[in-house]
Amino acid sequence: MRFFSVRRFRVFMIAWVVAGGFSGVTFALENTWTYRRIDSLYIEIPDSWSPYSKKGSSGFYTGKPPTGGASVGSLVVLAGREKKARYEDVLAPLKRSPGGSIEALFHEEEQVVGGKDAVIFTNEISRREKDEAARPFIRMRSVVWKEAAEDGVLLLAVGGDAALFDEHAAEIDRMIASVRFDEPPRPQPGGKLEGIGERTAFGELLFPPIDLPSIELESGEKKEGPAEEKTPRERPVFASDALLEEEIRKARAALLLRDEGELLLAKGDREGAMDRFRRSLANVPDEELSAFVEASGRRATEEHKAEEGRASLLRREGMELHRDGLLREALAKYRESLAVNDDETAREIVLGLEKLLQERASALVAQGESHEAGGRLEEARAAYAESLSWVDEEFVRRRIAAVERLIRERQEAASPERVLASALWNEGKALEEEGRLYEALVKYRESLKSYEEKELLSRADALETELKERARALVREGGALQRAGKYAEALEKFRESRKFYPRGEIEEHIGKLEEYLKK
Repeated sequence: MRFFSVRRFRVFMIAWVVAGGFSGVTFALENTWTYRRIDSLYIEIPDSWSPYSKKGSSGFYTGKPPTGGASVGSLVVLAGREKKARYEDVLAPLKRSPGGSIEALFHEEEQVVGGKDAVIFTNEISRREKDEAARPFIRMRSVVWKEAAEDGVLLLAVGGDAALFDEHAAEIDRMIASVRFDEPPRPQPGGKLEGIGERTAFGELLFPPIDLPSIELESGEKKEGPAEEKTPRERPVFASDALLEEEIRKARAALLLRDEGELLLAKGDREGAMDRFRRSLANVPDEELSAFVEASGRRATEEHKAEEGRASLLRREGMELHRDGLLREALAKYRESLAVNDDETAREIVLGLEKLLQERASALVAQGESHEAGGRLEEARAAYAESLSWVDEEFVRRRIAAVERLIRERQEAASPERVLASALWNEGKALEEEGRLYEALVKYRESLKSYEEKELLSRADALETELKERARALVREGGALQRAGKYAEALEKFRESRKFYPRGEIEEHIGKLEEYLKK
């Protein structure tokens, strides 16, 4: 599948015919037509038209053969696909005027072509010389099918020399009307295809022999061909093909630069956009674009003056704050002025203030660390907090949080509840050292009721678990002795378990066993 650019096709059309009126000769063959395949289309093409293929596009032409991209007197039919997701995106560049001395008129209408919905787009391109009316030199008619395939939107275009276009208007209409997407039936020799009218052939182009008279060239050589007849419309729009090529190059460069400028403008890069627009105007003058650039320049100048005024005001405010000793607030104003408009003096002031503030903040942090090491927590917190008034630093905020936590712990340690809890805990530790473990556990629990600490709670829970395990082990031993009939020994085990962790049911069992042994 071949792809071609709408813009490239348009430039090709200009290149083929912009140099002036028809200077080639169309040979009058028999009025026969043949269905030809171009891309995925089948189109009736007059047998007098010749095949054309160049730069990824294929089709047929009449008039002078297009050579070197800048031939004159040609009319071409091409088909291909534009890599777009929507047919509207294909039509958009067709509607753009080249600008400068080149003018364009457009017309579009919706039709069904080849059984599918399409848009017929016709445009006429004229060149306006100084003090002269615009003179058309290109006409094109494009069929853009609405249905987009995975490989793009299908496009059929016929265009070229305006005079040739007018001469072949009926043929162009017939070609477009003949479009079909399925292969047409192969006719019987000498027969007719339904709806075509004249006798048609199918297959390769067949040219009948033509006896052409010799034509004298300037060099004295002879070539075959009919004598060229001069007509009033042979006056060229451009003096030479070289000038034509230069004009096309400039038009192409201007359009590309304008597209780049519009993209940069959409991204917010106004300076870059204006640069592209000015370079575009250097290639092809355009009054509308030139007016836009001038207006944008005036607006940019006005905005720059307004920014300078605002920055100056902010610098004055910063100076007043600096004079009043409000260094941090002054620094904020100077920074704000730099964000509006860069200024070397303001940048130097900002650097100086930043250095001064950092020095003061660092000195206060050092004081805070000294106070903290000496246990003077309140003084440490105050020094750290004052350093933040000069430079806000995260590590200083973390240091303040740690000091405040130590201050809270110190305050809590001095509370009546904390004092009572500490006394009870110390009693428990003394009992534990004497081996009176259960009594120690009781003191620990009383301490925690007065003031609970996570570490002490964990210690009490661990001691309780240990005592319960020892008690359970003695109860199991007592039960085994009892089942063996050794009641007195069992009773001693049960009584011993009470020292570790007394339980009501064990006390009750001890009483029953003592009564039994008395009998």
